[in-house]
Amino acid sequence: MEENRTHTRVPLSEISETPNHGTYVTDGELAKYGIFAGAVLLALSLFALFRKRSA
Repeated sequence: MEENRTHTRVPLSEISETPNHGTYVTDGELAKYGIFAGAVLLALSLFALFRKRSA
């Protein structure tokens, strides 16, 4: 009989502690946040650049 798992095992080496009272973020999650932040920064930069050129 197969159990429904509610969590995934993550190696301890992939976990780093953040200062938010013991909240842990895996390296994979941190990479996703970095990619998202980079995409937002790129979009804002392009918006500012094209807005200057059209004015």
